[in-house]
Order: sequence, then C-alpha cells, then structure tokens
Amino acid sequence: AVMGTLDVAGASRIQESIVELGAYEGGFSRFNTLFPTLDPGGDENNNGVQNLQEYGMGFDPASTLNSTPSPTFSKEGQERLLTINQRSNALDLSISFETSTSLSSWAGLVLGVHYTSVSTTSVNTSRNQRVFRLIVNDPKRFYRQGFMIQP
Repeated sequence: AVMGTLDVAGASRIQESIVELGAYEGGFSRFNTLFPTLDPGGDENNNGVQNLQEYGMGFDPASTLNSTPSPTFSKEGQERLLTINQRSNALDLSISFETSTSLSSWAGLVLGVHYTSVSTTSVNTSRNQRVFRLIVNDPKRFYRQGFMIQP
C-alpha cells in the first residue's frame, strides 16, 4: 500500500529523517461510536436541534447543558459575520455551508465569492469555532449548515 506524506492531522510523516507511522493518530470519533443508542435524526435533549447536527457542531446531543449550537450572526461596523461551530475530530462527517435568496434553491458557499475566513478557534478537543466575513450583502439572504454521515 502506498502511504501519503501527511498523517490524518496534516503533519509530515517524515520527522527528522524518521518515518512517523502514525500508530496513534488520536482523538477521532464517529457518531455511532460515541452515541450508539441515538438516532441521528432524533432530538435526544429536546432542544429543537437534531442529534447529528449537534454532533457535527461538536456538542453532545444528549446533554441539556449545550450552549447555543446553531450558527450566529453579528456585525462589526458595516460587516456581517457568521460564526459556526464545527466538530474537529469527526471521521464520518461531510459538512456543507449553503446560501439562498428564496429558500427553494440552495447553493454552496464559495470562499472569496460569498465569504472570507476570519478565524478558526479551538474551543476544546472536539470543537472548533469558525468566523466568516460575509461578502454578499443582499437584503434577503439565508444561510444553513448541513451534516451528512459518511461511511
């Protein structure tokens, strides 16, 4: 088998002329491993957010102590900022960010067209918080964050 030059964390497998085999890549998770009894489409903690969405945002879907897991908007002067939470250690997620002006058709957000990246902050071992500066300034525009389990 041909191995890549980077491990799953993005670090070089060659370190000081030694091959780092990555035997312990560490800390990665899967929804069905962490929450084997939960339905991804259910809402275990009854907060109106599906279990898979909370997992995708780096929260525990069974906990009633989660802070606001959904994306938030803010303004910095005339600029609009979108802050999202994203699980940083998932092996099984496909994450999408989409926008619409009608709610009937959605398109993926494109870096440099719809937004620029402001920052990514590690909140804990399983969650990053990302801030985007929105470029488009339509009077009516909607945004959503989606998650799908990948095998």
